[in-house]
Amino acid sequence: MRFVTEYNTSPLDAIHVPGPIAYVGVGDAGSGWGRCMGDEHVGQRMTRKGRVYLTCMTILRFIVTPSLSHAASYHDVVSLTETLVPNSSRSKPLVRPLLDQNDVLLVTVGFVLLSIVEVDEVYEIFSCNGFLVLNWDNQVLRWNASDFGGVSSTLLHTDHVFTPRIELFNTVGERDPFRENTAPVAVRDNGRTTWIPGNVFHVNCKLKLTKFPFDKQTCIVELVDIDFPPEMLSFVAVSSSVLLDFYSENGEWEVESTNVCTDVLKLPMESLSSIAVSLTLKRKPKFLVLSVLLPIVFLSLMNLLVFIIPKESGELKINFGVTVLLALTVFQSLVLDMLPPSSESMPLIISYIFILLSISVLSVVVSVFIVRLHHIAERKEKAQKAEANYKAALYRIGFLGPSISPPEKDLTSSNKLDAKKNSAGNAQSKHQDNAKGPKCQDQAKDPKSQEKPRPARLSVESKCKLELNRYRAIAKYIDRASLVLFSAVWVSVTVAYLAALLT
Repeated sequence: MRFVTEYNTSPLDAIHVPGPIAYVGVGDAGSGWGRCMGDEHVGQRMTRKGRVYLTCMTILRFIVTPSLSHAASYHDVVSLTETLVPNSSRSKPLVRPLLDQNDVLLVTVGFVLLSIVEVDEVYEIFSCNGFLVLNWDNQVLRWNASDFGGVSSTLLHTDHVFTPRIELFNTVGERDPFRENTAPVAVRDNGRTTWIPGNVFHVNCKLKLTKFPFDKQTCIVELVDIDFPPEMLSFVAVSSSVLLDFYSENGEWEVESTNVCTDVLKLPMESLSSIAVSLTLKRKPKFLVLSVLLPIVFLSLMNLLVFIIPKESGELKINFGVTVLLALTVFQSLVLDMLPPSSESMPLIISYIFILLSISVLSVVVSVFIVRLHHIAERKEKAQKAEANYKAALYRIGFLGPSISPPEKDLTSSNKLDAKKNSAGNAQSKHQDNAKGPKCQDQAKDPKSQEKPRPARLSVESKCKLELNRYRAIAKYIDRASLVLFSAVWVSVTVAYLAALLT
């Protein structure tokens, strides 16, 4: 078996392009590859499949166009095609193009990445746009270029020549990505065959979103040949990396590293030759940091301000905490819409938001308790003031009663006699008091000793004030202690979360 392996650099080096690049063009004779791909209006009118087809045809033109000699005519090419394909028994699409069927057909493989279409985090689907560069040695399609006017290469349809039937193994969509591919097969006079099929590949990609939005993902596009076992057809990677010369940058993801390897996929009943194209992607976190992460951190910081609002504000203190709680809930639903409902790799941001929600709920509960204590003190203070005013009013009524004297009457003769008797009696009692001693006289002279005793209001009011101050002091201490405690918890949780993201 003969097989050429002079490929050392990239997959496109395996094409062995002779002649100058200036001959390559799509459309006008003077337009080159850069002009075609750089035309913004043309790019906007093209679909993804159209761009893939245009790229394949351009690369194939690298192969075929320079090899046509000026002496070759249209009839020479038609004669070559009719000789190779329609009535020939040497080329059958379902038979390996080997003279000795005991040999292994070696197919060299390279992958060219054009763009990353989408990384769907919710459904864990990775989509990329690219094409394969396949080369093999076709031993039954060889000719002498001089017999056909110097034609050393030609293009054949995939229905008329052998091509490996490659399917996408880990697909979430179409199993056969190249079924509708119209890329022709380029064949040279020495049997070297090149086929460049392309498509948009939709594959399943298990995402690890623990450090979202600072995460890295590795997605694999796995292709297998389903017609022949590894003993009959085997893939060989031209290069260990993906060709990125035609890659268009993605706004959300950055290609960090790539790898192309070939292996044997062992199934329960059989084995298949496989091609694994691995892409390691790194997320560009600036947008998500500014739109999601920082607002969550700032909202959680505002949650601590509920303990700085004076307790006299009442409902305003509670409304502020509830508003912050609802805002955090909205951001939690936003983040949940971006992530898959899977608990295998729980994102740290979900745990962080859950802790912040717990802190917010507890702060609202503590604020309600503080406002409750403050209103209890206010109600008791109002009740005590009403009771004190009531007692003061009663006291004034009782104090003013004895001070009112009955009106004076005219003294009659009988009344005068009674007055003399009373004066005599008073003189006698005064004499008796003088006999008792000066102490009683002093007491009689002291007007304070004759006043009515006042109620003990001072002791009751002082006790009430002490009780009110106790309620207010408890609310004040709870407010300050909650501010310190919740601030410490918030700082520790936020620092731990950011450290886990950045490590």
